Amino acid sequence: MPQPASTAHSSMGYMIEVKISGAFAEIYEAYAIPFPSNPRDEIDVTTLGSPDQEEEFILGVKRHGEMSFEVNFLPADPTHQYLETAKDNGSKEVFKITASDAGSRAWEFSGYVKQFNPMAAVNQAAKTTLIIKATGAITKTGT
Repeated sequence: MPQPASTAHSSMGYMIEVKISGAFAEIYEAYAIPFPSNPRDEIDVTTLGSPDQEEEFILGVKRHGEMSFEVNFLPADPTHQYLETAKDNGSKEVFKITASDAGSRAWEFSGYVKQFNPMAAVNQAAKTTLIIKATGAITKTGT
């Protein structure tokens, strides 16, 4: 499992991990972590015979959308390097988001790294926005 380039990170009970060689590795220095959602499409099934001329619909497929994570960029960190390679190669990866500060809950899913573009600015930490597009089912565990 890759080791962090820096151990100067803190935890508030939330983390994002990526599976590398069969084991999960934390994506260090994430400071904004969205939780997966899966809104459903609405399919209009209203007809001329709908009761009281009211709209009717059914639910369609679940859409995961994109999850945008904000991360302090660590250029020497093996996990950050792995994510850059995954973006470049277009490989499907397995991710896990864990919330452990109030009980333990986790979301595990497959997805593609759509963006991992570091940026540096004067008098600021180097940062990157990691955008993951989930594909398939999102498995939720815990309470």
